[in-house]
Amino acid sequence: MNDYTYKEEVDSRGNTRFGKTKYQAASRMAVNQLGSLEDEFNKPMSQTESKGQAEPVFMPVTKKVVYKCKWVVMTDFMYDWGMSENQIRKPSSWWDTQLNIQLYAWNFYKMRFAGVTERLIPLEDKACLAWFRLQNMANKLIPYLINIDLNALEGVDFGGGGEKMNPTKVMDFIFSNFVVPYRSTDLLSQNPNYKPVSIEASGQLAVFGQLYDDLMRTIDLMRQVSGLNELTDSSTPNARTLVPVANAAIESTNNALYLLSFADKQLIQGLADAVVAKVQIAVKLGKVQGVAKALGEETVKFLQINPNLSIHEFGIFIEDAPQDYERQQLIQELNIRDSQGLIEPEDKILVMSCRNLKMASMILAYRIKKRREQMQQYELQKIQQQTQGNAQAAQVAEQERRITLQTQLDVDIAKINAEKQWEYIIQMGKKESDIQEAKIQSDAKVIAQRISAEAKITVNNNKK
Repeated sequence: MNDYTYKEEVDSRGNTRFGKTKYQAASRMAVNQLGSLEDEFNKPMSQTESKGQAEPVFMPVTKKVVYKCKWVVMTDFMYDWGMSENQIRKPSSWWDTQLNIQLYAWNFYKMRFAGVTERLIPLEDKACLAWFRLQNMANKLIPYLINIDLNALEGVDFGGGGEKMNPTKVMDFIFSNFVVPYRSTDLLSQNPNYKPVSIEASGQLAVFGQLYDDLMRTIDLMRQVSGLNELTDSSTPNARTLVPVANAAIESTNNALYLLSFADKQLIQGLADAVVAKVQIAVKLGKVQGVAKALGEETVKFLQINPNLSIHEFGIFIEDAPQDYERQQLIQELNIRDSQGLIEPEDKILVMSCRNLKMASMILAYRIKKRREQMQQYELQKIQQQTQGNAQAAQVAEQERRITLQTQLDVDIAKINAEKQWEYIIQMGKKESDIQEAKIQSDAKVIAQRISAEAKITVNNNKK
């Protein structure tokens, strides 16, 4: 850390000036009457000493810096040392400086850090010792002992010719033939030894079980330290394990490893902040070509056309990938929407490819909204087509009805015309008959009158 001093004073013209000064803090320290050092920064002004003029105010500021050097290995010499260039600082905390190497200790106590592996080393050593003892005992294991009462067998004549065998021959005979002949009573009909051969368990099996239990307890302690269990340490869990129990085991492991995951998250976030700060420095220096492969050409072009990037501060956020139960909920929602016909296969593929659950939900909601709008538009088109079809059918029916009415009218008119024409013909025939009859009657009267006149003339002539 470096200490910088800023001075605020009033010049002879009454203007306030503020800036850095080379005034050292050591020159402002004094020994008071009690014999201790006293800081004279921002010391209240004495009117008798200053005579009404304000003294300059000195403000110390501590700024973190990073120094560099090149060390000759295995020696006490170094060269090319000094303050590092292009140090990582944020605009909002310019006094704080980050290292180029990102470090994070999730377990830090008394200036020392210890990881999970270091905590597991004593337990691992104990587990290895227990395993070696088990192997040694397994190689030398005597699970049972065969107890042979030679006193009960030597009295039996097993040898040829009725001779008694010695203990060695008795044991060879028993283990080669698996036959143990003996007498339950002796010559005096007593039973001193009922079982001449018995099998007794040794005490090594109990010790072997104790060592095995010790090994299993050590493994359980290692699981508790690491946060793993049978479902998360690559072992074979019980096939009958219930789903809630398995979920609880997985959740307990996640809780135990939260510090490690949080450390990993902090490292990633710190690295991202450092990369952005380095890019800002590169843009300010006009040297962004070196990061083209890491950031991509489009990003580098964007940085090149934005020279004021270095004065901004960017927030880096990290979002965790969705958990298994969250993905199951998303899959269930996809299946429901698929059964309703609101999504297509390409929508499901797009949603399932998203690692961000919030983005996946937003995409799903957007796709569902678009599908609903398409379905509404389709239904509206169907209604419009149906309305147009009904209108056209009504128009055709009306036209056919008009044609039918016109045809019926023409038929009626033709019928009426025919009836009227026949009636006219009949009436005309009647009139012609009446005229003819009247003419005949008239002619008959004329003839009758002529005949009568001629008759009268003839009579008169005869009278003469």
